[in-house]
This record gives sequence, C-alpha cells and structure tokens, in this order.
Amino acid sequence: MFFTLVNYQDQKKGGKAMLKITVVFVFLALICSVSFAAAPDELVLYMSFDKNTVNADKTVIDLSKYGNNGIMLGAPKVAAGHKGEALDFNGASDGVEIKTSDSLAKTAKQISMEAWIFPRLDAQIEIITKWDGVANGIIHFEIQAGGIIRYCMRRVDPANAAADIVMVDLKTPGGKFKLNEWTHIAETYDGKTARIYVNGAEVLNGACAGEMRDNKDTKWWIGCLYGTQGRWFGGLIDEVRIWSKVLTPDEVKKAMDGTLVSNIAVEKENKLPTVWGQLKNDQ
Repeated sequence: MFFTLVNYQDQKKGGKAMLKITVVFVFLALICSVSFAAAPDELVLYMSFDKNTVNADKTVIDLSKYGNNGIMLGAPKVAAGHKGEALDFNGASDGVEIKTSDSLAKTAKQISMEAWIFPRLDAQIEIITKWDGVANGIIHFEIQAGGIIRYCMRRVDPANAAADIVMVDLKTPGGKFKLNEWTHIAETYDGKTARIYVNGAEVLNGACAGEMRDNKDTKWWIGCLYGTQGRWFGGLIDEVRIWSKVLTPDEVKKAMDGTLVSNIAVEKENKLPTVWGQLKNDQ
C-alpha cells in the first residue's frame, strides 16, 4: 500500500485524478493480499463453476493459488447451482479434463475431495476421477444407481507395472442421496483410513493399504472417466475442491457450508470488477 502526495490547491483537477489512481492501487493491493491469504496451501484445486470462471475457449478457472485450470469436454452448460452457478453435464459427452501438476501430485499420501451434486441419472457415473487408462494410480469418486456412493483407490503393483492393487473400495448402502436434489459429498484418505461423508456427516469408513503413486502423468477428470471411457455424469456439479490434506469432521462441515474457504471465489471473481466500477462511476 502507498500514497502519492498531491498539492490539491495547485492542481485541483489533476490532483483529483491522481487521488483516484492512488485509491485504485490501494484497493488492488488489499484485494490481492486478502485473496491469496484466504487460499490455503493444501487447497490444490477449487472449481466454483461460476459463470465468470468458465471461458468461451472452454477453459475452466481453478481458484486455488496453483492455477490448475481445466478444459471442458463436450459442451457443459453454466446453470444455476447450489452456490452461484454450476456446470450442467449431459450424461453422454460432457466433462472437464485437468492436467496433473506438482500441486495435485501432493495428494498421493493424503487427500480430501468434495463437491455438491444434483444428479439426474440413476446410474454408475463419476464425480471426480484420476486415471490415464492404465494402472498408474486410480481414484473413483462416483455414485451408483439406488443412491450408492463409491470411493475406490488403486495403486501400481510394484511387481507388475501393468497391474494395480486395490487400496480401498468402499460402497455405501443405497439411499444416501436422491435424484434431482442437491447433496454434498466428501471423501478423505489419510494413508490408513478412507472415509465418506454425506451432507457433513460420516457415513462409512474403511482401512487402506499403502499410498497412491506420486506421479505427474495421470490426469484428473470431473464428470467422466478418462474422457472416452464412459460413466458420464448427468446433472449438475458445483463447488469442486481437492485438498492435499485430510479434512477433519468439523472441516468437512465447514466445507459444506462454505466457511472453510471463506470468500475466495467472491474475492477473486467479483470484488475487483465491483471496486473498479465504483471508482469509474465516481469520475
């Protein structure tokens, strides 16, 4: 933050202009510092799917500090979401592809994934997956017919690079979510135990064996399985976040109500144009 001293009496008109420029810099400094301070280091992906984060070139902006932007497959549409806007997936060809990165690779030992979903298809469909079509470290965060939620993780077999070892494969009983209703689902893994949460409450856990491969070659996908492998999500997905740490039960509840990440999306998406507009109107 800084100020430029202006002789208002000698430069009345010019002084006013210079004062406005100074205010712009002050607000920019405040906005940038607050936004980046509000984004935790362990938040490695945050896609709000609000309309001003979905670009005409099909880029979907990651609101974490790491810039893990995605590319839309097909033509998901921006629609009213649980918070702001969401992406509406057609259940046949829509998805989001995200290249892996150093920050996303940090999820090998600990991970938390969460999203708000509004499913329309009663079928086995993916919310978040990590897969490259071969045994190279696999995650399935998916729902199945009858209100079942699945959390599956696999890693490469050290003795056979073409095979994989199931670390955990949890499936809840049916009826854990309903079609055409918003539900918050979170899944966590701490190296020993995997857990599934629905609307802030733990519904299932299970022991794990080993850790994911810390690779930087396997892509992430939202709403589909490896782009061409099916399990296309039909319905709305909103507020997708991936963490390189295990969220506690209290943090899961805060994540669900939006207080865990404060106002990252609001600050980074909306505050700058609002302030700039106000300053322009004062001229």
